Amino acid sequence: NYNEISGIFKINKLVTNFEYLEENNHIGNNHYINAGLVLELNKSNSLKFKTRENFTTEATEFYNISYQYENDCLRAAVEYNKSFYSDNDLEPGENLMFTLTIIPFGKIPVSATELTVN
Repeated sequence: NYNEISGIFKINKLVTNFEYLEENNHIGNNHYINAGLVLELNKSNSLKFKTRENFTTEATEFYNISYQYENDCLRAAVEYNKSFYSDNDLEPGENLMFTLTIIPFGKIPVSATELTVN
């Protein structure tokens, strides 16, 4: 069984979204919620926050914070991502990334810094 409910709320320049997902039986047994918040500072600048809470493991899996500037032909963003979960190949970690996107062509990662959590 697969159940999902999601919603988006917008009040002026503040946009909140959420998604609850429940997987049972053949797909797996997971229950989690994704939540996001976007603050549009003006036409070109915005702040974004995303997170996921896993109710099966009772843990926060990640959170992402970013600042984005956008005009007609260019998008620049600074993103900070932190993951808390670990798996066979995945370890908890932090990433800081600066990206440039030339809108007609696509995304170009300019530089990234990887920090490890001990």
